[in-house]
Amino acid sequence: MGGAMSTEKVRGARSSSIAQAVEGARAEIAQLAIQKAAADKRIDQLRSFIKSCAAIEGTPRPRTPTYAEHAMRILAGSDHPMTAGQLVDALGAAGTPVRGHTRRHRVTTLAISLRRSDGVRKTAEGYVLAASTKRASGHGS
Repeated sequence: MGGAMSTEKVRGARSSSIAQAVEGARAEIAQLAIQKAAADKRIDQLRSFIKSCAAIEGTPRPRTPTYAEHAMRILAGSDHPMTAGQLVDALGAAGTPVRGHTRRHRVTTLAISLRRSDGVRKTAEGYVLAASTKRASGHGS
């Protein structure tokens, strides 16, 4: 019978130390939650600071591709020249609509962008990639 008592004492001691360990873990979780909340608040403050400095400083934003660059991707996948109207339709279908109030305005806007680009050349049949662009992108002969 004396042996049974000592076993229960050992179990009681273990459960007591386990309970203490659990309480310690809960306390540490609470402390870490407080630290995390403070860190999240500080991160938000720093991000806001960076945005305000960028606005003041005029930090350049990432450059968005031009209509001509989008059209070059379309032309790279095409095996024939395309007119500005066909390119306007293809760009719209690809998710990059050319802005303009009328179709004529959209076609003219794209034609101006293509004319300013070194990567596109106009032929009698329509627009094609310039020879140097074809070689660089691996779509040429």
